[in-house]
Amino acid sequence: MANLDVFFKPSSIAVIGASRNPSKIGYSILENVKHSFKGEIYPINPNATEILGLEVFPSINDVEEKIDLAVIAVPSEMVFEMLSGCIKKKIRGAIIISSGFREIGE
Repeated sequence: MANLDVFFKPSSIAVIGASRNPSKIGYSILENVKHSFKGEIYPINPNATEILGLEVFPSINDVEEKIDLAVIAVPSEMVFEMLSGCIKKKIRGAIIISSGFREIGE
Protein backbone atom coordinates (compact mmCIF):
# COMPACT_ATOMS: atom_id res chain seq x y z
CA MET A 1 0.00 0.00 0.00
CA ALA A 2 1.49 3.33 -1.04
CA ASN A 3 1.74 6.02 1.63
CA LEU A 4 -1.48 7.83 0.73
CA ASP A 5 -3.48 4.76 -0.28
CA VAL A 6 -4.71 4.47 3.31
CA PHE A 7 -6.63 7.73 2.72
CA PHE A 8 -7.67 7.23 -0.90
CA LYS A 9 -8.03 3.44 -1.19
CA PRO A 10 -8.87 2.01 2.25
CA SER A 11 -10.51 -1.39 2.44
CA SER A 12 -12.18 -0.55 5.77
CA ILE A 13 -13.23 2.62 7.57
CA ALA A 14 -14.23 3.25 11.18
CA VAL A 15 -16.42 6.29 11.84
CA ILE A 16 -15.71 7.24 15.45
CA GLY A 17 -18.51 9.45 16.70
CA ALA A 18 -21.17 8.00 14.40
CA SER A 19 -24.54 9.43 15.43
CA ARG A 20 -28.22 8.49 15.17
CA ASN A 21 -29.12 12.18 15.00
CA PRO A 22 -29.38 13.41 11.38
CA SER A 23 -28.42 16.95 12.47
CA LYS A 24 -25.00 15.77 13.78
CA ILE A 25 -21.83 15.59 11.70
CA GLY A 26 -21.26 11.98 12.80
CA TYR A 27 -24.51 11.00 11.09
CA SER A 28 -23.67 12.88 7.89
CA ILE A 29 -20.22 11.33 7.67
CA LEU A 30 -21.55 7.81 8.23
CA GLU A 31 -24.34 8.34 5.70
CA ASN A 32 -21.88 9.58 3.07
CA VAL A 33 -19.44 6.74 3.70
CA LYS A 34 -22.26 4.19 3.52
CA HIS A 35 -23.47 5.50 0.16
CA SER A 36 -20.07 5.97 -1.48
CA PHE A 37 -17.71 3.37 0.00
CA LYS A 38 -17.69 -0.28 -1.00
CA GLY A 39 -15.49 -1.68 1.80
CA GLU A 40 -16.20 -2.57 5.41
CA ILE A 41 -17.65 0.19 7.61
CA TYR A 42 -17.42 0.18 11.40
CA PRO A 43 -19.50 2.87 13.14
CA ILE A 44 -18.28 3.59 16.68
CA ASN A 45 -20.68 4.92 19.33
CA PRO A 46 -20.98 3.64 22.91
CA ASN A 47 -24.67 4.58 23.05
CA ALA A 48 -26.03 2.83 19.94
CA THR A 49 -26.25 -0.68 18.53
CA GLU A 50 -27.41 0.17 15.01
CA ILE A 51 -27.24 3.28 12.82
CA LEU A 52 -28.36 3.43 9.19
CA GLY A 53 -28.71 -0.35 9.16
CA LEU A 54 -25.09 -0.90 10.24
CA GLU A 55 -23.95 -2.69 13.39
CA VAL A 56 -22.40 -0.17 15.79
CA PHE A 57 -19.46 -0.95 18.06
CA PRO A 58 -19.09 0.68 21.49
CA SER A 59 -15.37 1.33 20.99
CA ILE A 60 -12.65 0.88 18.40
CA ASN A 61 -11.26 -1.95 20.55
CA ASP A 62 -14.47 -3.93 20.03
CA VAL A 63 -13.82 -4.25 16.30
CA GLU A 64 -11.87 -7.46 15.77
CA GLU A 65 -11.17 -6.89 12.08
CA LYS A 66 -8.34 -4.79 10.66
CA ILE A 67 -9.22 -1.14 10.05
CA ASP A 68 -7.31 0.94 7.51
CA LEU A 69 -8.74 4.40 8.16
CA ALA A 70 -10.53 6.08 11.06
CA VAL A 71 -12.66 9.17 10.66
CA ILE A 72 -12.82 10.80 14.08
CA ALA A 73 -15.81 13.12 14.58
CA VAL A 74 -15.94 13.80 18.31
CA PRO A 75 -15.58 16.92 20.49
CA SER A 76 -12.00 18.21 20.75
CA GLU A 77 -11.59 17.06 24.35
CA MET A 78 -12.12 13.44 23.23
CA VAL A 79 -9.89 13.43 20.14
CA PHE A 80 -6.64 12.48 21.91
CA GLU A 81 -8.29 9.47 23.59
CA MET A 82 -9.83 8.29 20.31
CA LEU A 83 -6.57 8.80 18.41
CA SER A 84 -4.68 6.87 21.09
CA GLY A 85 -7.10 3.97 20.62
CA CYS A 86 -6.44 4.04 16.88
CA ILE A 87 -2.69 3.92 17.47
CA LYS A 88 -3.06 0.94 19.82
CA LYS A 89 -5.17 -0.82 17.19
CA LYS A 90 -2.52 -0.05 14.55
CA ILE A 91 -4.87 1.91 12.31
CA ARG A 92 -2.59 3.50 9.72
CA GLY A 93 -4.62 6.62 8.91
CA ALA A 94 -6.94 9.02 10.68
CA ILE A 95 -8.95 12.03 9.62
CA ILE A 96 -10.04 14.32 12.45
CA ILE A 97 -13.19 16.39 12.02
CA SER A 98 -13.69 18.37 15.18
CA SER A 99 -14.10 21.91 16.42
CA GLY A 100 -12.65 23.53 19.51
CA PHE A 101 -8.94 23.48 18.65
CA ARG A 102 -8.75 27.24 18.25
CA GLU A 103 -5.75 28.63 20.06
CA ILE A 104 -7.20 30.37 23.08
CA GLY A 105 -5.57 30.22 26.47
CA GLU A 106 -3.86 26.97 27.34
